[in-house]
Amino acid sequence: MSETNNSNEVVVSIKNLQKAFGDNVVLRDIDLDVHKGEVVVVLGPSGSGKSTMLRCINRLEHPTIGSIVVEGVDVCAKGVDLNKVRTHLGMVFQQFNLFPHLSVKKNVMLAQQKVLKRSKEEAEKIAVEDMPASSRRYPWVGFKAEREPGKDRLFVTDISKTVDGEKLLNHVSFIVGKEDKIAILGKNELAVTMLFKILMGDEEPDEGTVKWGVSTTQAYFPKDHNSYFENCDYDLIDWMRQFSADKRESYLRTFLGRMLFSGDDVYKQVKVLSGGEKVRCMISKMMLSGANFLVFDQPTNHLDLESIAALNNGMDAFPYNIIFTSHDHQLTQTVANRIIEITPDGIIDRRCTYDEYMHISGQETE
Repeated sequence: MSETNNSNEVVVSIKNLQKAFGDNVVLRDIDLDVHKGEVVVVLGPSGSGKSTMLRCINRLEHPTIGSIVVEGVDVCAKGVDLNKVRTHLGMVFQQFNLFPHLSVKKNVMLAQQKVLKRSKEEAEKIAVEDMPASSRRYPWVGFKAEREPGKDRLFVTDISKTVDGEKLLNHVSFIVGKEDKIAILGKNELAVTMLFKILMGDEEPDEGTVKWGVSTTQAYFPKDHNSYFENCDYDLIDWMRQFSADKRESYLRTFLGRMLFSGDDVYKQVKVLSGGEKVRCMISKMMLSGANFLVFDQPTNHLDLESIAALNNGMDAFPYNIIFTSHDHQLTQTVANRIIEITPDGIIDRRCTYDEYMHISGQETE
């Protein structure tokens, strides 16, 4: 999708671009001309090759077939000075979010409103309604606990943690009740992630204790989950087998299929998965676990709109406890019934929705 203009000057020209990782063809027969002054938005579900195409343009990946010409220079040509080309070709990588507090939809809308001066109504139409229906595939997310947890869920007592001289957590204490679905907020994302790591035993606090109820079982989505996939030669089926007592392929396909891995997709090597596909694998793993306490650190990063909506529905329907953090406003508002904000002085803890919390916080700062 691009904003048309009257310029005939082509700054990026892509012809017959194809990219494959082994037998996995990510891009096929891509033709695109970008004219001077155009703002182009690349849309597609996770794993469709959006990031791979951008990396090919910047020659961080070498195309299998095809040509890419940037301002008259064939970046695929032998001997081309890529450093010189890159002085005119910037790239923001996938792990960075320009506006991480906004949803994917609102990020796309904001680009239309700020850069192209469209109205909010026009921007929303382009962000959602003009997306081809054929490209939309809807996952299904459902978490089923193998057993009901008992009365005691989680006790966090006087947790403190300092890293490289910076106090991230300052005497944090809270008890998770039977009905609690808690959204963790904080201006310092390192502090939020550190809390999750301490809860899951990946880090030790400088002081304080974490005590899980004896009947609880936890499933965890870490913000940085690359260690699950790096240097791993498994395909998706064998990757899932690591976490399942039932090793049958038909059983494992059930959970992968819910996250849109079907047919020969399940034989794809996990080390070549896109960011969105890795997230979908992690969610499949969590559904497989049968846990009765879910912990999510930024699960919506890298997901497309359909996957975010499915995850939102699955978290909302889960009958037991969740502790999570997310930049997606809709998910946080509809799932959380308790908000805990990490501050330099400790925490602010309120039993309310996200919108209610932001309203109260706004009143207190006036």
